[in-house]
Amino acid sequence: LDDVQNSNVMDKYKQYTNDEDEEADPHPYDDDEQSVNSQSLTLENPYDKRHAHRQNIDDKKLDALKKWKSRVRFWSILLILCSGVLMYSDIWYANLVGFAAGALALYGTQKENSEFLFVYLVLLFLELLKNVGVFFYFVSGHGKSEHPTKIVLSCIFVVVEEIVVVPGNVYNTFRLYRTIKYHQSDDLDETLSNWQ
Repeated sequence: LDDVQNSNVMDKYKQYTNDEDEEADPHPYDDDEQSVNSQSLTLENPYDKRHAHRQNIDDKKLDALKKWKSRVRFWSILLILCSGVLMYSDIWYANLVGFAAGALALYGTQKENSEFLFVYLVLLFLELLKNVGVFFYFVSGHGKSEHPTKIVLSCIFVVVEEIVVVPGNVYNTFRLYRTIKYHQSDDLDETLSNWQ
């Protein structure tokens, strides 16, 4: 008797749950949850749900590219100017790295070539190391043949270049490098994250 009652209860439970499922979803997907709903008029792209304005994506790519190109141009010109001031010291030959790096950045931004920008980043790190050496050269007293005002001016420009100009260049150049890399591909999420 218990077995019969249990089977009746189970049958009623199955019938009840089947009735609820049919009411909840009149057009259930078969076994594949990723299949297309045949009742839908259009195919839904899950990417469109996150980015409703897909028509503006190309405009945002170009805007991001223009923004970072103009910033890299500004910072590379600032690097060239600082290197120009530092050319008036005893060790003028050490400051040729700044001129070469700035010229390379201007050329790389004009051509939108990521390889030139990568080399520019490497030269910026060399510029950081060079500035440390030049600062210690002047502080240790090796530049005694120069006028004291010239030594102080050189030290100030080395410090400004080390703390402000080169880190600004590195940041903006890296962002332009990433934007160019993603502009050449179709990775929209990373391109849009560069626009922040």
